[in-house]
Amino acid sequence: MKVSKLIGRCTLLAIFSIGLFGLSSCLDEIDFSSAETIDAAIAIQGKVVKSNPSYISVTIRGVFNFQDVPRLLDARLVTVEDESGNTVELPTGADGVFYLEVPDNDPNFKIDYGKSYKVNVATFDNRNYSSELEELLPAPSVEDLTVAKTQIETVDANGNTKLFDQLTYAVSTPLKPINSSENARLLWEFISTYQFRDSPESYGARACRPTAIESMAKTCYITSSPQTNYITLNGQELSVDRIDNFEVLNTGISSIYSQGYYLTVSQQSLSSTAYDYWAQVGNVVARTGDLFQAPAGKVITNLVNVDDPKEDIFGYFYATEETVRRVYVSPELADNPLLPCPAPPSEGGQAPNDCCNCSSVTNSSTVRPVWWIN
Repeated sequence: MKVSKLIGRCTLLAIFSIGLFGLSSCLDEIDFSSAETIDAAIAIQGKVVKSNPSYISVTIRGVFNFQDVPRLLDARLVTVEDESGNTVELPTGADGVFYLEVPDNDPNFKIDYGKSYKVNVATFDNRNYSSELEELLPAPSVEDLTVAKTQIETVDANGNTKLFDQLTYAVSTPLKPINSSENARLLWEFISTYQFRDSPESYGARACRPTAIESMAKTCYITSSPQTNYITLNGQELSVDRIDNFEVLNTGISSIYSQGYYLTVSQQSLSSTAYDYWAQVGNVVARTGDLFQAPAGKVITNLVNVDDPKEDIFGYFYATEETVRRVYVSPELADNPLLPCPAPPSEGGQAPNDCCNCSSVTNSSTVRPVWWIN
């Protein structure tokens, strides 16, 4: 049976855009409506993931009165612990970002079905945080990921109807993991990777002078998140055991599609509490203020300051299996959008930094991804 209705879709903004994850048997509610009173709240995101390879990721940010975008915070120690007390320490790759790949044959720490995990964080100002143990659940494997050009109808301020082209992505997947008797609660996360060729030779050294040009006319691969970067589906609320051509993402067409683009979709399985967290995040972000909706700003967390349980803390830590699918979008499918470079220089004659050196773009690399085959 085909299911086409989007469920739980939203855009992560501000603090949510950093992926606040967690787990708990005792879930506390955080009131975002009074967040302005918080002087230095902390947000911890993270997950234990069984995949190929398996990995652990944790990101820590300071909220600081919610006046600015949350900033990355380093920590004195971040460890992940299983239900037997086995622990592994996470190295820091950048301030506030902790990541570790865990081989399947690791003799000291196993990431596997049925095991439970928690995170422990010790900060440099002597605060200690911990999450509840959460069981790692199996996830069904994505069978297919497709993309097609579609149109969306909009009405302008004058009541005129207009059609705009967009790209629609859809997945087909069973809802029951192998050897499971019930449907999974699913989370899909999205990552964009697009090709970008700079053209410093089009401007000359003077126009590009403030930008460090590593080499002429090189190709970069840039990773980013779509504006809508996740969607959830509670398979246990459905009477079917699979979905086909289920729309998970629609995007407008822009120059990022002009030289080749991949969308990576990560399919994960959530516990009931992790699903509630993601659903509540969606409700906060998409809040319309309707009188009959639940009170705005209530989001659960499974993290606590072990020395001061009354401290407000944000985020969630959970465990999951993850399966990944990618789909390539050719420039032709996107109707050959205009190339980003060369672009007109500024009035002062300064060329765009990106066009002088694509390595200057955030999350850019000149190393071609191993899976990029087009």
